[in-house]
Amino acid sequence: MAGPGPGPDDGGWGARIAGIHLEGPYLNPERKGAQNPDYMRDPDVRELQALLEASRLDGEVLLRLMTIAPEREGALEAIGWLVSHGVAVAVGHSAVDGERLEAAIRAGASQVTHLFNGMPPFHHRTPGLAGAALSDERLVAQLIADGVHIHPAALRVAYRARGARGIALVTDALAPMGLGEGRFRLGEYDVEVRGGACRMLDGTLAGSIQGLGELVRRMVQEVGAPLADAVAMASRVPPTRWGWPVGPAPCGQAPGATRWCSTPAAWRCGPRWWRGGWSTAAERASRQPRRVRRW
Repeated sequence: MAGPGPGPDDGGWGARIAGIHLEGPYLNPERKGAQNPDYMRDPDVRELQALLEASRLDGEVLLRLMTIAPEREGALEAIGWLVSHGVAVAVGHSAVDGERLEAAIRAGASQVTHLFNGMPPFHHRTPGLAGAALSDERLVAQLIADGVHIHPAALRVAYRARGARGIALVTDALAPMGLGEGRFRLGEYDVEVRGGACRMLDGTLAGSIQGLGELVRRMVQEVGAPLADAVAMASRVPPTRWGWPVGPAPCGQAPGATRWCSTPAAWRCGPRWWRGGWSTAAERASRQPRRVRRW
């Protein structure tokens, strides 16, 4: 679970792991998505302790968010334990409804993974998890707005129901993102990327291959959200709910999130610019970044 921080030649700058979201293994196999149901089980506090320690890097616990199906035995106790240890909890891959869902929220669950996916569809007599995500202000609804997981009309329903403060845009992106079409490996399964979607060989959606900038674009162009709202749903809402502080970076320090600019191929992390992929140390040293107008 742990990963490398900035390299020694970076001077402290560069990409770093901001946090880990564990989407499992305490899920409902009936709502498994692309995950192996053989690994799904009831929560165990001793295992949670081990996971928390395994995520530690340079003294910092990187486990920030965990998705749990509240209908599993011991789930409510696990939710309370995680929240008391600084880990946010989302409800997902679940068929929970009614009193059990309310108990999970009272225990500390604060998000939904991922609205309209991995859960029963919304019904006017049994609204379930989707209905709670659309109506309960205690929950933030994670949305995979990639044009595949959710129809634009459903995105508009979610945005109009919750607004920017109640939605977190998430990519749910997999390793094949940016590698073009073809067949790839996802854990124990083969997946295929075709027509902008990544699916298991049986047709089940297996995650997304769209970047966060594409989600922002779709929210603006297909949903009609103001640019400020779309950017907030992608940048400010998610880390705030993880307990990870965000805001303008002091001069000389790296910001905690990517900054989008008017030049699509250029992006910034800290004091450096990258265009069209990573550059070598020699290329960085010889190239002066051009000025780019910022939003």
